[in-house]
Amino acid sequence: MINRAPFFDAVRSAIFHHMTTNQVAGCEAILAEAEHRLMTDMSQLAYMLATAFWETGQAMQPVIEVGKGRARNTAYLTRTRIKRTMAGG
Repeated sequence: MINRAPFFDAVRSAIFHHMTTNQVAGCEAILAEAEHRLMTDMSQLAYMLATAFWETGQAMQPVIEVGKGRARNTAYLTRTRIKRTMAGG
């Protein structure tokens, strides 16, 4: 069982600084699945969380894939990309 209090204290102070409800829910979903699968390798769990963090633009929620896998270099719609586009760069 993963102790949630120290986990969220650590990620809030080191990574997110302030977490939205959706970010907490996304982390919770990954942690719950890791527990369900009896995952014991914490480096694998850290990799999964880090991948979700970057691939979702830090939202920790599913994103819509542009091109739906049809292109070799598929980009993802993330808040970061949308903000950059709206800002003109």
